[in-house]
Amino acid sequence: MALAFITALGACDSGKRNEGGQESEQSTTTTIAEGIPPTGRFLAVAGEQSLDAGLYEIRFAPLRLERLSDASRVGAISACATEVVVAAAQQEVGFSDTLQTLRSGKLVPFEGLADAKGSSPALTSDCRMAYKAVDRSDPALIDRLHLWDPGSGTDTVVYSSSELLGLDHGPNGQVSVIEGNRGEPGQPVAATGIVIISAGGLRSIPAPAPDLGVLRWGASSWMAIGRNEAKSTLFLDPQTRAKSELAGWRPLAWSPDGSELLVADSAEYRTLGIVQATDLSAVRTLGRVEVGVYGAAWLPAGATPEQGG
Repeated sequence: MALAFITALGACDSGKRNEGGQESEQSTTTTIAEGIPPTGRFLAVAGEQSLDAGLYEIRFAPLRLERLSDASRVGAISACATEVVVAAAQQEVGFSDTLQTLRSGKLVPFEGLADAKGSSPALTSDCRMAYKAVDRSDPALIDRLHLWDPGSGTDTVVYSSSELLGLDHGPNGQVSVIEGNRGEPGQPVAATGIVIISAGGLRSIPAPAPDLGVLRWGASSWMAIGRNEAKSTLFLDPQTRAKSELAGWRPLAWSPDGSELLVADSAEYRTLGIVQATDLSAVRTLGRVEVGVYGAAWLPAGATPEQGG
């Protein structure tokens, strides 16, 4: 089926340069008509409202959502070959973000952690997990970035700050987290930097915008970062500092090989699309679903992590 260009959003201004001297492409968004569905298995956090979302699977031909669990108040999802891990705050856990695992349609406690209170789980293909937790023993309620290794059963704090925002694993064993300034009560947290942790140590780069939120990295060389106020996706190469911006779309999940990014429209979160890593300015729309999609995990086709390993 031939793909037809149907609309263009935003304006092109490629004359600005970022901190590293690389040219910064300002958002030129081309929407492409529906084509071949992406390959893989797609699990999602979706619902009428983000604060009361549930667990779904995204199906294609036709595009639709199928509920996986009756759980509610799910805030984030990640998955690997043997685990689906969510941060959920249902009544059973005291309306507090808690890491849980999906088993046979039910959310059950995540095993191995002394304290499963946490949020923003991010799993690698071999099921190592990064997540964020608040140190409640500290009156300042410091955020801590944890790394959980299922092979050794160790849970290690690798970074702490007054405010940590989006986080994800990256290529070559890297982990990245957005650091922020808490500021005045009731005001949005302003991103101040992006911290990258690897076997070689820790480095920080300045935040390319103050309104950074969700971070998706995975196997791609590009970080895909949601901008809350701008309602866009900011793409950043942390090595070269090259960046570009995709207006009107929110990042959901990179494909396992990092070649494609699943996105949702940033107005209602109901239109889904695919961005190729080779052309960050074009979105191939997949269609519209009946409720908003706020988060997703993209797995290889046939993966059944909810059945355990």
